[in-house]
Amino acid sequence: RDAVRSRLGALSFFTAYMSQPKHQLDTFAAWAGRASDISYYLNSHHVDFHAWVERGRARAVRVSAHASNGFANRHNGLPAGCEDTITLCVDWRNFVDGTRAHATYTASWAAARSDVHSQQRFFWLGRNGELTVDQAHRGYSSAEDEHGFGAR
Repeated sequence: RDAVRSRLGALSFFTAYMSQPKHQLDTFAAWAGRASDISYYLNSHHVDFHAWVERGRARAVRVSAHASNGFANRHNGLPAGCEDTITLCVDWRNFVDGTRAHATYTASWAAARSDVHSQQRFFWLGRNGELTVDQAHRGYSSAEDEHGFGAR
């Protein structure tokens, strides 16, 4: 948070992606698509993280949601229309100069089995640089106008 706030400049774009494999629906069949959805279960963490980073610097001004379905509809016991993947599209306003920014937060439980149970990626683009985080593989990289590229 401190590096983003001090070195990368005002927000231009942020995206977060988190997925879990299809078989995870077996675990959540009792409530998936009924009492909650994949966005609340996974996306809430992305939104909280980003809002924490931007606190006092920018605010969300408009939100829309988009969903896909297909796999969950065919899963035994899940209600018709249960979403596989949900993306929140959010417009942000920077306080320092009133400029616009936008973000997407995508969560899915329609992924194939992979090298990790949950893919988790974040990308933050500011006016002075960018930050890419691969939380599933515990790595990140950044590029800054002043300092260039660095992988960690």
